[in-house]
Amino acid sequence: MTLQPHHGRRRAAGTRVGLCLLMAAAVLIVSGPVRAQSAAGDDAGDRAAFVYRFAEFVGWPQGQQGSALVIGILGDAPLVAAVAQAVHGRTIDGRTVVVRPLTSAAQVPGCQIAYIGGNDPAVIQNALRAAGDASVLTMSTAPGFETLGGIVQLMADDDGWRFAVNYPAAGRAGLWISSQLLNLAVADVSRRP
Repeated sequence: MTLQPHHGRRRAAGTRVGLCLLMAAAVLIVSGPVRAQSAAGDDAGDRAAFVYRFAEFVGWPQGQQGSALVIGILGDAPLVAAVAQAVHGRTIDGRTVVVRPLTSAAQVPGCQIAYIGGNDPAVIQNALRAAGDASVLTMSTAPGFETLGGIVQLMADDDGWRFAVNYPAAGRAGLWISSQLLNLAVADVSRRP
């Protein structure tokens, strides 16, 4: 283990705090109008903000850089509308963002981000199998999603939303995930003993 000078640790902590504040502000900015129009108790606006913001911290292979960034959503109709509203008129790295409802797991490889709704193990496994090693950032709130081979699992708790990252799965998909984002993850399966 290498010790950092005291000011280096403070700078790293400041960067982490700054990123946390940036993500929190971004979630509030993006989800504010969505949340106002959502039904009471509906978390689609919060999840929509995370789906959109994750795209800003992920890199895709060069062949996909110039095309539209497609966010596909399988099995979660309220999230389709919330993400569409959150990304309306926005771009990510100069790319137009397109939201597409998915009707089957076979459509997952046509996306850069695929959110898999629900907790049905068969649906989740079919979607992950369809994604294979394609450059698709898979996301879900299903328990244990990242341990099944999914890349990002969103988790709600009393303090808001957290997430776990399966970094090896992201690598197999050819995706680059910002170390700043990884530092905010509550778990990274590549770090487990």
